[in-house]
Amino acid sequence: MSKWGKSNILNYYLYNRSSLRDLYKSEVSLLKKINKKKVKTILDFGCAAGNFYNIFSLFFKKKIKYIGIDYEKKFIKIANKKYWDNRNVSFFAQKGQKLKFKENSASFVFCTSVLHHIYNYKKIINELIRVSSNYIFIDSPRVHFEKNIVANMDLSKRFRSNIKSNTVNYYVVNLEHYLNFLNLTFRKKKIIVAIFFCEELPYSKKYLNLNKKIMYLTMLLFKGKMSNKKFTYTLNTKNKKVINIFRKVFG
Repeated sequence: MSKWGKSNILNYYLYNRSSLRDLYKSEVSLLKKINKKKVKTILDFGCAAGNFYNIFSLFFKKKIKYIGIDYEKKFIKIANKKYWDNRNVSFFAQKGQKLKFKENSASFVFCTSVLHHIYNYKKIINELIRVSSNYIFIDSPRVHFEKNIVANMDLSKRFRSNIKSNTVNYYVVNLEHYLNFLNLTFRKKKIIVAIFFCEELPYSKKYLNLNKKIMYLTMLLFKGKMSNKKFTYTLNTKNKKVINIFRKVFG
């Protein structure tokens, strides 16, 4: 069992993040940009108890094939038990950074609340793009303007519990360096459009051992043929420094 397999965390994801009202502002903003007709198969990386199947069923208003994968085996066990009679849903335990899915096998790949806890997030991002045929939603590692740091999140505070301190790594990366990685990756992986949403993280001091401001950065990527289209991006933020860094990297 990993640090994510404690009862307080399992219970939270069993009963939360399961309805449209549970979506974050950034998630709603980006999901609205998707052509719903093109989405037939969804791959959810870091699916927890699989509750996003309910959200996507409501959002897309149709039957969808949903595949959930997670590193925590207890989550997969819970999800399989919860949806045992639903043929449109399947769950698998993930090991390592390589995804066991063919290229372009899912029309929509989704990943939220995961990458800021994974050291090899770059490999995961490449894999998420590889297996998608149309859309990729990614909640990035947290970003700021300074050097990369590894903070700690106390899961006992983040998910209320009497359990003593249960901490996990929390990766905060330099925004410009991260965007340079994305710029190169987009060109290699045939990303033609990217829509970004960036704001200050509201809970950085509450659950983390940080006394500085950091930001979250979510993005929706559109995959297609680069030969006919030039890469374009849209940025939703009020932070002028973030805007200038985006212009420096993407032009």
